[in-house]
Amino acid sequence: MPSASPGGFTSTQWGISTDIPVPGDYDADGKSDVAIWRPDDGFWHILPSGSPGSFTSVQWGTSADIPVPGDYDGDGKCDVAIWRPSNGIWYIRPSGSPGSLTSTQWGSPFDLPVPADYDGDGKTDVAAWAPSSGIWYIRPSGSPGSFTSTQWGMSGNIPVPEDYDGDARADIAVWVPNSGIWYIRPSGSPGSFTSTQWGAVGDITVPADYNGDGRADIAVWRPGSGIWYILPSGSQGAFTSTQWGISADQPVARLPAVPYSSTCMDFASQASYSGDCLQRPPGTICLGFSDQFIWLITEYSVTGRHTISACGLIDEVATAVTGGVRTDYHHLVGTNLVKRIVFAR
Repeated sequence: MPSASPGGFTSTQWGISTDIPVPGDYDADGKSDVAIWRPDDGFWHILPSGSPGSFTSVQWGTSADIPVPGDYDGDGKCDVAIWRPSNGIWYIRPSGSPGSLTSTQWGSPFDLPVPADYDGDGKTDVAAWAPSSGIWYIRPSGSPGSFTSTQWGMSGNIPVPEDYDGDARADIAVWVPNSGIWYIRPSGSPGSFTSTQWGAVGDITVPADYNGDGRADIAVWRPGSGIWYILPSGSQGAFTSTQWGISADQPVARLPAVPYSSTCMDFASQASYSGDCLQRPPGTICLGFSDQFIWLITEYSVTGRHTISACGLIDEVATAVTGGVRTDYHHLVGTNLVKRIVFAR
């Protein structure tokens, strides 16, 4: 729904059900372009708004990666980029240097990528948030070789970095699903913070500058009703609610892929089965590829598997994507414990 055309809308078919939307201004015309990343083959398919009818396709990444597009070189164009959880490396294709790439190790397998322009130099900074400690590790592009570490939030929170105070720098912020409270540390007021209750369990955070005042607005989308609840930054308590979308849709108001939930479940006491993976029921994912099998009933389809080592245990990981939402299932070998991480955008 274009804000400049109240009541109007556009509809564009682009992508398939297992793709992940990665909108951004890839051609620097000041408009966000329709774009998707396909985990199956790592291709980015982009529809530049400045070249109607044309498109670009770039292979970048593998099925286990997380897309982290942003303007890392400050040329006004969104760069194709991915973060690889298994080794913590950011692989970036700068649009200003065609054919080149940068690779930066930042973060661990259990961290979450939270790229944004934290220092206000017009470039996206590489950054990771560690749910276990709540620490934000940021590498400011304007201060090569340095980094900042700030404790803000805890496991179960949702990182929502945006420029809420309008100083051209992204603010560190988290949303607490259980209480619906947004805790924001304004970069323009060091040492202070704001807390605002907005949203309920099951909502998806969609902060963005909806009223064009240069400040990100607190906002959530409610899948059950399809309603967008927006708290404009300059409206003194007023809010807007707009019905747009259905429960199977995915909001695409913001870019970073961050976990919507991260839970550890014992499927021995829940809806689970053990047996031969080849004979599992339809519509299930089989976790475990040796003597231990767990069938998790789900509508997700598997797009990739890999094995990593963490905490002295071997995690067998099934990665699934549906409706653009990615889910990782980490199975601790020899146990019935599965950690599910759902990435919402």
